[in-house]
This record gives sequence, C-alpha cells and structure tokens, in this order.
Amino acid sequence: MRDAFPLVKSLSRRIRPVACATFTLVLLGWMGCPDGVGAAEAPVPPGRVFYASFDDGFDAIEGRGGKTAQVEGKPRIVPGRAGQAVLVGDLEGSAGLSYPTEGNFSLERGTIALWVQPVNWSGDDRRNHVFFNAWPEEGGLFSLYKYTSASWGLTFFLDPGDGPRGKLYCYQPVADWRPGEWHHVACAWSHREGMHLYVDGRLVKSALGISMPRKLLKPTIRFGGVWQANGGRTLLDEAMIFDRMLDAHEVARLAGQPAELPDAESPRDVPGVALAHAILGQRVLAHVYRDALGEAAESARLELLSGDGQRVAEQTLPLKETTTLLELDMKPLPRGRYQARLTLFSGGKPQAVETLALRKETEETWESAARIAKKDTLLPPFTPLKVTPAQGAQPARIAPYGREYLLEGSGLPSQIHSDGHPLLTGAVRVVAEGAGALAPKRVALERATEVQARLTGGLDGDGIGVETAVVARYDGTLWTTLRFQPKKPVRLERLRVEIPIREAEARYLAYIAMGRVDNKRLGYDALPAGEGVVWRREFLPSIWIGTEERGLGWYAESDEHWDTDGEEALTVERRGGTALLCMNVIRQPREVTEPFTIEFGLQATPVRPLAPDWRANQWVSSAEITQFFLHLRKNPYPRPEVEGKSPSGKVCYLYAYHDYFTSTLPKDPEELREMISRAKAHGLFCTPYTDTTYLPESFGDLWMREAELRSLPGARAVSYGPVSNASVCHNGPFGDWFVWYVAHLAREYGSNGIYLDDTWTYGCMNAAHGCGYVGRDGKRRPTYPLRARHETYRRLREVFAATGQPFWITMHMSGGRVPPLPTYGDCLLLAEERYHDVAKNPDYCENTTPEEWRASFATEAWGIPVVVLPQFKMNANWMKDPELAHRLMAAVVPHDAMIWPIFSETETVTSYRRALMEFGIGEADTRFIPYWKKDAGLECAHPGVKLSAYQRPGKLLLLLANWTAEDASGVTVSLAPALLEKGAPTRARDALSGEAVPVTAGGRLVLAVPAKRVRLVEVVTGR
Repeated sequence: MRDAFPLVKSLSRRIRPVACATFTLVLLGWMGCPDGVGAAEAPVPPGRVFYASFDDGFDAIEGRGGKTAQVEGKPRIVPGRAGQAVLVGDLEGSAGLSYPTEGNFSLERGTIALWVQPVNWSGDDRRNHVFFNAWPEEGGLFSLYKYTSASWGLTFFLDPGDGPRGKLYCYQPVADWRPGEWHHVACAWSHREGMHLYVDGRLVKSALGISMPRKLLKPTIRFGGVWQANGGRTLLDEAMIFDRMLDAHEVARLAGQPAELPDAESPRDVPGVALAHAILGQRVLAHVYRDALGEAAESARLELLSGDGQRVAEQTLPLKETTTLLELDMKPLPRGRYQARLTLFSGGKPQAVETLALRKETEETWESAARIAKKDTLLPPFTPLKVTPAQGAQPARIAPYGREYLLEGSGLPSQIHSDGHPLLTGAVRVVAEGAGALAPKRVALERATEVQARLTGGLDGDGIGVETAVVARYDGTLWTTLRFQPKKPVRLERLRVEIPIREAEARYLAYIAMGRVDNKRLGYDALPAGEGVVWRREFLPSIWIGTEERGLGWYAESDEHWDTDGEEALTVERRGGTALLCMNVIRQPREVTEPFTIEFGLQATPVRPLAPDWRANQWVSSAEITQFFLHLRKNPYPRPEVEGKSPSGKVCYLYAYHDYFTSTLPKDPEELREMISRAKAHGLFCTPYTDTTYLPESFGDLWMREAELRSLPGARAVSYGPVSNASVCHNGPFGDWFVWYVAHLAREYGSNGIYLDDTWTYGCMNAAHGCGYVGRDGKRRPTYPLRARHETYRRLREVFAATGQPFWITMHMSGGRVPPLPTYGDCLLLAEERYHDVAKNPDYCENTTPEEWRASFATEAWGIPVVVLPQFKMNANWMKDPELAHRLMAAVVPHDAMIWPIFSETETVTSYRRALMEFGIGEADTRFIPYWKKDAGLECAHPGVKLSAYQRPGKLLLLLANWTAEDASGVTVSLAPALLEKGAPTRARDALSGEAVPVTAGGRLVLAVPAKRVRLVEVVTGR
C-alpha cells in the first residue's frame, strides 16, 4: 500500500485561524490546538469519491456522481476546523446540504468521514443531531447521527426498509462531547464484513458479518438537516465519502492520529476480505473485493492449514473486476482444528493476509441433516392417537391425550371435549351468504396410525361446494383445509367460519402476531364482557380462548383469499351462553369464479399430561450457575467455595461458552464438555442457550444458501454480540440446520436438554422456500410458517427421546401461550414480554393483573409447566431491591408458577422457593388449590387477600397474598372439614420465619398479611 497520498487541503489553505481557543500553529504540515483536537494533516486513502471542504462554498470539490449542492433551509459557511465549515441543523428550520447519490454513495460498501463540532449541544443531551443521511428508494434510512439516548450517543444506523425488525446499528456514548470541541467521526461498511463506527480515529463499535443490502437509493444524500425541530446546531468540516471500507489505520490518519502501516504478511482484519466456515456446507469461503486495499490486487490465495501448520488445501485465483469468491472443500478432511488463510498478491508479492480459526466438528452435511429425527414416532409423554370412523349417525371420533374431537359430515367438529368437558355449544360451521344452503356430506377416514390420521368431508350447495380435508395428530392439532368450488359464478356477500365456544370455557383470551411493533402484536387477559362483538383484530396467526384448566386454540398460516382491510378479520362475539370465534374471510361482496382454499388449525388444551412431580424441576439461580459451572478456564476447579455443595434446582441454563449469543459452536469445546459433565454430575438438566430464529451472518452456511434461508421481511439482531444475526425461516432449510445443531450438542457434548429462545414464528414472504403470496392488490404478503416450526420442535424432542435418557426442553416464548408451538416443550419460560410494563412500574402487584396471570401463567391450562422470568434487568438498583423481590413473589406464588431466580434480588426469591420446596411441593402427592376456586374448602374473609394452598397428606401450605397498599390485619382463614383429618389436632407456623400461628381445632386462623407480601403458613392437618 502506498503512503504518499495527496493531502486534504493545500498548505495555503492551512495558514488561517480555526475554531480553537487560539490560532493554529503551522509547522511542516502540523496543526495543533490547545484542546487537543488538531493533529497532522491526513493523507487521503484511495477510493475517495466525494469531498466537500466548504472552503469555497457549499459545492463539493470532488464528486464522482456530482458536486453541486442542493441547499435545504439556511445553512451558513463559517470559520471551521481548518478553513471554512458549514453550519447545519435547526436554523429556523432544517438546514442541510444535499448532493447526488449516484456515483457518490452505495449501500454495498463505503466509508463516510468528517469533522463535527457541537455548537449549542452536548453529547449527553436528549436530542437528535444529524450528520449524514441517505435513503433507500422504497423506504428505510442510512444515518450517522447523535441519538437522543445518552447511552447510545453517536449512532451508525441502517434501516434497509425490510420491515420494523430489520434495523442495524452501532453506537457509542459520547457524553463527554461539549460545545465548541471538534471530533472526527467515521462509519465504514462492506458486504459480508459489516459496519464499523469510529470516534476520533478509534474503532469503537462493530456489527460484523452483515450481508449489506443492494437496493436502489433515492436521488440525493444529505449532510446535516434535522430529524426533529430541536434548535440543535452543528458544524461540519472535511466531509468525505469513499467507495470502499477504509482500514483502521487509514481512518486514524484522517483523524490526525498516529498510525503505522500494517505489515503485509501479518494476519489482520483486511477491509474488503471476508472469510467464513460453512459447517454443513463443508466449505471454507472467502469473499474478496479486488480493490480491498485501494490499489487493485491481482490475485488471491486461500489456504487451509492443519493444527500443526501443514497446508491441506489451497486455491489461487486471479481477482475479477469487482468481487471473487474462493472456496475449499472440507469433506475429505478429518475432524480437527484448522486455520483458513487468505493472501492478496500484486506483482507476485503478498499485500495483506487475513486468517480465520475454525474447527471441523462434524461429517454431517445439509443432506444428512435433513434426515435427522424424521421417524415421526410417538414421543413421551404423549399417548397414542385413537380414531374411530363415523358409523351411521355417529360422528368420527379423534382422541389424542385428554381430548376428543367429534367430526360430522362437513369434516368440521360438532363437539370438542377437554378432560371430559364440552368446549362448544354447537358445531363449527361455514356460513356462505349468497351461496344458498350448504348440506353436509359424509366424513370418511382415509388412514390412521397412532401418530396421525387423515379424514375428509364436505358441504354441498346449489352455488358452491366445499371439500374438507383434516389431518389430526397425536399432539391434538387438527389441521383443516377447506377448498371452495364454485359451480357457477357466485356472488358471496359474506364468508365466515364460526367456532361457538361455551361461555363457561371462555374466560380468557390470548393472541400473538410477532413481527409487529405495536401493542397489537400480543396480549392476554380476561375476555371482555358484554354482548355482541367484544374483541376484533386484523388477521393474526394464533388465538387461544379458555380457562385456568383448559381451552381451545385456533391458528392459521395465511390470510390469502381473506379480505385484509380493517380490523374485523377475526372477531369474538358474545351471544347468550356462547363466545363465537369468527374467521371473517369475506366481508365485502365478491364475485367468485375460481376455486380457492382456506386453512386453519384447532388444538384443545391441555396438550399433554403433567408429571405429578413437575414442581421438582426448579431452575438453578443465575448466581449458582456462575458459581458452579461458568468460566471454567478463567476460574478452574477445584473451587473451594462450592466443595461438597450442590446447586439448588434441577434445570441449569448454560451460556458463556460461545463468543456471542445465538446458535454457534463453542469457542472452547472442552470447556463446554466440562460444564455439561459437571452439571449432569449434580443430576441437573443442562439447557445450553440457542436461538431458533437467527443465524450469524458470518456463517458460511448462510452465504451458500442465503436466498433459501432468509426470512422476508428480514430481521436482524445486533445486540447479542459483535456479529449481526439475520432472521431465517423454518419453512426453508434452516429447520434442518437447527435440528442438526441441537442434535450435535446432545451427541457431541452430552447435553441432556436445550434452551430455545425466540420460539414464536414471524411472518415471512420468501417465495424461495414457499412463504408468502401475492394478494389481490398485486403486493406480496407474508404467511406464518407455524407448522414448519412446530415440526422442528417435534424433531428436537425426537432427538432427545432417542437417547433413552431423561431430558428437558425449555421454550422461551416471551409472548404468551397460543397454539401450536408450546406443545413439545417441557416448560414455558414466560414474562419477558412484561419488560415495558415493568419498566414503567416495577411493582408486580400492580403491573400485571390477576386476570393476566391466570390467562397466561396457569400451568394446568396447557399441561406444560410455566416458569416466570423476572424483568428488573433494565435497572441495576431494582435487581438488588428486596422489596421489589417480595412484591414479585407476592404476585407469582399464588398462581402455582415456578420462577427463575435471575434479574432480581435472588436471595429473597430463593427464600420463598426454599420454603415451598421444604414443604414438598415437588413431590408427586402435591395438590394445588387456587384462589379462584371457590368450592375447594378454603375461605378467606378479607377482600384484599388472595388465598391459594398446596395440600399434601396431613398438611397444607397456605399462600396468602396481599396485593393492596395497606397491611391486612385480622385476616380470617377457615379450612373446611374435608381438608382436616377428623379428630386430629392442628397447628400452624410461618414457613419463612418459623413462628407459630394460632389455629383452632376447627381449622380457623386469624393473622396479618403485610402490604404487597405473600405469607406462607404451614398447617398440620393430620397426625
């Protein structure tokens, strides 16, 4: 690389005052300011396509795509850091300068560098200050600016316009910035490498591996301007744009900082070069820009070196005009550690070297991964599916565990039972106004096994016929396809499917539509009272309606052929004793001439039997996870502080073994093996962290199959570490990749469980793997691949069941319980969705209502244990506050939910759990008596106190929760004779303090319950 670059400004321009406290000292090209900002004039790196010094006005000095400025508002030329600068921001309105985009700026790669000076603001203020903006043509934003949040500060932001979850960003607090001070800022980006943010010549943040969007841009880019009118003013000077990602030393020199040229043969991060390992692709890949170093390189050599430094594979290629992809096949190589090494050459001499350490841990390929866990056998703890064909007037009967679906001739349920309770007041029916009467055909059983059955039925009318196909599974899902066949052109006034649910079975409602960013994306609460339509929404993929004991779920993947306008695609209407869930497919008159299909699923709950001792599977606290299992290299065993001890709990979340959160191989395989081995030695379930929705963009597997893997609209996660993660869809090959990954953790490392994060599905419209459809307006719309993700989770359960050993699958849902995705988990980790509610009010006795607790956290309703994830993590003081922990437990304990001692004052949390476990709630003979059951033999006369209890032979544990702000004194509790052994004396004590509590022989207690507290009182009811 050359060093004799032209200087930014001529010497004559440098001999003038600048905006420092004193004049500039000029000596052999050196500029010094007492505030320390000034430094050596920077040589200009190759690739500069735009340069505006503002010394001679608003127009740029250089501009490959145009130099003429379009003036917005009233920017002004004023004395700058060196020569003149431009004053932008809020100058009686937005003031900025726009220039042509084409030739000057590209989203694929580049660097923006400039000097900025706050005029009347500081780096910790709560206002936006814009330095540079560009805009994708179809929506989105590329921006370098100071954000309103002081914790973010200087922000490099990219919204590609793919959707609300596709944003990318790097940020760095700049709270020490003050008015009148100059700072050099730069952002650099490149396809496959990612985004870098620099402050005063120093790299401060990165988001790595990003597949940069290649989108058309709006005609102009802009320096300055305002986001919101706020009076903020900023000086900009020496604005430059490059058509390549600059190297760190090049940015440092632009900022006037000393920086040595990197050694050509020493490995480093070379801008314009990206290396990746495709695990299932069994490849090493290199993506190279010919002008990565500024001057065009001639060739590149990709080598693979074994652990002892021997070259085992090599490819050398001349570089193409723009980019070249090199690759090496790893299939023939043995498992082990390797180093990939990419060298750029010019004139036969090496110019730069980049390396990547990697391991071959598996012989699996995409093809073999697609075959993992595909036996589709009956999995524990489910029971075989039983199917009885229709006989005479008797409907067909489908009986998974604990439930019964009766299908009439239409192929739709005439009744659904859960635990013997009827859920419907009548048959599910199709209402087609304008098509005449629809008469049922005959339901027929085509085939059935213990895991799956297929049945058909239908409806017939004068104008239209309906063919019904039903696939029933042992997990209780009932997937129904309705194919509407017009016999002639038919004008349908309305088309809906009605599901009439008994009012007594419709106390609560939960729904979800992840991917939205408004308050309609999820919810759970009491079903609104009243008559008529009490709830309405646009199309959502999943709804559950039920009670604390059971319910009925509805789900669908697509609103194709639905009317999509308005808020009444889905409604719940109260009519007498019925809560009518309606799929309002056609709401405006429509001429129907061609066949069309509507599909949906039903799933009654609970979906599986609860293990009698399920409460024994408590979670190990965050503190004990660290004490016993984490950081085994930094803090190796022996660990005297835990010698002879065991963690409190059964389920152990493992992390900190990978470089960043998501599905990555461990950075130290032996450390992960030791973590798992030590946890299993304590009899624990090991649940290493994985994410079910994202893949790191630096993965070669994503490079090779990106078009098939990615979900669209795209989503990004850049907060899990330095590497950007892109959303991927289970309808594509990612399901196979993820099943392989979890199977690998089980087989290679011995894990007997898994922690699945981000387990709900998002909308996708990627036609490459069959998602989405083109609506009647000609626009592509998303579908929700629920069944594909559900199948992934089923396969994971098959993977662990095949080991023949006990296992544990944690599903972190963060959005409530709706069908069908919770089905194959062993517990549901919930309540992270309360984050924003807790941020507004950390008091759990106030931020979550009893109805919300019962709608989403009552374990019996689904047959899957619920674990509450506390949400004080936004405030370090809250996490240490015992008072808030007491209030949290006052809310959780009466609802029979487990809790993970994390993000809270864990000693208080574990003190309650310790008392519960000492009573024996983890034993198989435990029965929970909830406060909402009025005929259970427990009576509390105080209106502000909720009374639940655990019962075991000979004893009760009373759970008295006072959610009010006032102490409750004289609280009278009466125990029905059925809860006492006849003639046996009774005694009681506070399970936390051990203090005696007076109790009469007739089973009556009078006690006090402090405000926002739960008391645990153990009552001995037998000898």
